[in-house]
Amino acid sequence: MIEALPGGDLQAGLPAGAWWNLNLPKEDLAGKTIRIDALHDSTGTRLTELVPTKLTEANRYKDSLFRISSRLALPLPGVWTFQIYLDDLSTGSVDIEVPDGSWEPSTAFRSGTFEMTGVPDKLGILGPNFVAGKPNKYMWHFWGEPEKLTGQLEISAMKQGTNTLLSLFHAQLAPGKLNGADASMPSNLMLPSEGRWRLLAFIDGELLGSIVVDVAAQ
Repeated sequence: MIEALPGGDLQAGLPAGAWWNLNLPKEDLAGKTIRIDALHDSTGTRLTELVPTKLTEANRYKDSLFRISSRLALPLPGVWTFQIYLDDLSTGSVDIEVPDGSWEPSTAFRSGTFEMTGVPDKLGILGPNFVAGKPNKYMWHFWGEPEKLTGQLEISAMKQGTNTLLSLFHAQLAPGKLNGADASMPSNLMLPSEGRWRLLAFIDGELLGSIVVDVAAQ
């Protein structure tokens, strides 16, 4: 009745994309609004996988099959339960096992006249090396379409070997060219302990991507 087809590069910390197949009578689908919520089984972390979206004839894949896509960008590894709602009525659920992403430190790349750390043409951070317990200023850079870079920016972090998300920073993001990027945001960040950390950037609750950094002892 409900089938999830995740992208082949599914891993925690990175958008993978997914197709959702709804094999229901067409009269039960056309014109209805679908929403998909996600629950991380071991921590109780909740997020919206697909905001309320109206199903139209454009979503018809076969006579009795409707198909819709989502970003499938999940911050934590483990089992996630996806609950599907049609017009706010629970229709079914799908469980997906999400493998952990790479913990190799993110690479350095050059944009404009600066060298930053992150994912070229996606997101990067400019600033000093991280030292445990020491706050410092860091400039975030983002690439993409203006509508995707407008909204509430949240930076969270997870330490290697844990499943706890630590919220670090919130601000309203808007497009604006800087250092070759399409949007940027100054931030004041502090990671509490030494070790390897994954920084996760969300815009309006959607995971844009992640950066892995090493944090030195103070």
